[in-house]
Amino acid sequence: MHARTQAEIFRAYFGANRGIAERVGLTGREMMRSLLVAGCLLALTGVAHAQDRPEPPRPRGLFISPMGEPFRGQPDGKAPQDAWFDGADANHDGALTLDEFRDDAARWFKVLDRKGDGEIDPGDIEVYETVLAPEARGGGYETGGPTMGSDGQVKAADVGSTRVLSGLARFNYLGSPEPVTAADSSLNGGVSMIEFMAAAKRRFDLLDTDHDGRITRQELPELRAGGKRRGRR
Repeated sequence: MHARTQAEIFRAYFGANRGIAERVGLTGREMMRSLLVAGCLLALTGVAHAQDRPEPPRPRGLFISPMGEPFRGQPDGKAPQDAWFDGADANHDGALTLDEFRDDAARWFKVLDRKGDGEIDPGDIEVYETVLAPEARGGGYETGGPTMGSDGQVKAADVGSTRVLSGLARFNYLGSPEPVTAADSSLNGGVSMIEFMAAAKRRFDLLDTDHDGRITRQELPELRAGGKRRGRR
């Protein structure tokens, strides 16, 4: 019941009962008690109606693919990591081959390479980090465990140690704060198709934990919900 309707009912109740009170001789205090009871009943009715309404569905969060593509979950849709996997799994057999992984990387490279000149240049990276995946410039979260270095190699953490997951690290399988620029092996500020495909091969090998040339969902790491917020870095 809307607040406006409640107010209208309250006024109607007040007007009707004032006339009754005058006819039966109710005192002002008794009339006030009656009005308070009516107001409480109306308020409880509004609360009951609010509780009956189902809560709107919540978004299912952000996932960053191994090559840096953002997938944002829809309230009633599949999990964003499943949307990536299903899209990359071209033959829908439940596993990703190296060719499928590379094809998915090449498709994403062409999205990032806005000029189509074969390089993800600093301007393209700016768009990626501010428009497509602005979380790349976000704060850090403290956690433990291994992470992926800029060379694509997993670096193990000491037992009991903690590290800060900054940027996109907490949204992807490999803990990379920025998967696109991490592919820049020449450190010239841009990423060529050759560099991107080489990074795709390294990342495929990291995720293919049983080294059979296929990545299944069971091999993929559990995504962290994010550790303790440490603040912007």
